[in-house]
Amino acid sequence: MPDMAQNIRDFVIGRYRSVYGKGPKDVYVRIFKNMVILRVQGILTPMERYALAQEQNCIELVKPLRQKVFSLMQPDIIFKIEETTGTKVIQVCSEILWERDEQYCMIVLNQDIR
Repeated sequence: MPDMAQNIRDFVIGRYRSVYGKGPKDVYVRIFKNMVILRVQGILTPMERYALAQEQNCIELVKPLRQKVFSLMQPDIIFKIEETTGTKVIQVCSEILWERDEQYCMIVLNQDIR
């Protein structure tokens, strides 16, 4: 399983880098039974950090774009997880913690990883 987690981690870092122009500070991947948990740290671009530091209501500008871009990236991430684990992804839940500059994703698989 460590090779699976590393493979997923490397892919996520590369995907963020290619889409946002910068990679995250770090990505932690944990595989537990039928779940893949991602903790992606340092996701905000300098422009997003600047806007959010100026006004709290700027989150309403940044959030929809972040959500849309992640939804566009999601099929690639799903494909990589399915390819790596040999299982089918049945659900993806994602949340950004703006104050911590982190994104958490829980990916639910159709069966436990062995």
